[in-house]
Amino acid sequence: MTKSFKPQRIVGAIAFAGLLTYAAQNAMNSHASSDSDQFWREHDARMTRLHERALASRIAYNAARLNTDPNMPPEPTLEAHVQFNDSDPWNITEGPTTTQDNLTHFVEELMDSNPEMFRSEYRRNRAMRVVDLANEIAPEYGIDPAMIVALGYQETHLGNANEAAREANNVFSVYATQQWERRGGDVYVAESGQRFRQYASLRESVEDVCRVLQREYIARDRTEVPEIMYRYSPPSENDTQRIIAAFNSQRDALRDMNATRIASHTVYR
Repeated sequence: MTKSFKPQRIVGAIAFAGLLTYAAQNAMNSHASSDSDQFWREHDARMTRLHERALASRIAYNAARLNTDPNMPPEPTLEAHVQFNDSDPWNITEGPTTTQDNLTHFVEELMDSNPEMFRSEYRRNRAMRVVDLANEIAPEYGIDPAMIVALGYQETHLGNANEAAREANNVFSVYATQQWERRGGDVYVAESGQRFRQYASLRESVEDVCRVLQREYIARDRTEVPEIMYRYSPPSENDTQRIIAAFNSQRDALRDMNATRIASHTVYR
């Protein structure tokens, strides 16, 4: 007996085949864009976490209701001056140590020597953005751009080394104080509980540290690296002598680059 096909069954079969075709195409398109979708899902999740942490940080800071700011370290003693000073201290107000090109090349060499920290183009670009901003902003405050770069590298590897640097753009590990909060500044509370200033951009971080150096140090005649770092990175919390030695080493390397460039120009002129 011949089996007859009803029109409804034929239409249903065609529809089912079309559905299978659509599903297959959709699966292929989804697979093709899966990497992009995954990236944006993770991006949105990171932004959500950052927003939630920023809000929680502000609530936690307000709840603390601190009455006084952390005290500045005491003035250096005579023994400390002898210990931390050298015969040629770096004065950060005596003009730029080197050219912008030399400073850029120097930082590129630093990044090449530390591939684990600067393991992505994102991190390298972030560091170079700080270098560009230092060259643009620091001279407006009468500060050697190389000092800003050295400080940023010392504190957070130019915005890459810790959570406050990466998530709050705090390149120079500047603590949040009660005055900062009173003026409406955002606060980022790290997992350690330490409160840092939170910035909307790397530019704001560079501008703020220049203001801090100008107001708290230069305006008080603290213009040399040893006396600045004695207070910025006090021995009670840091190996200040090692930090100062690192700054001097970087300055000397930049001076050597200057001498090399001058010599090459003299030979090939």
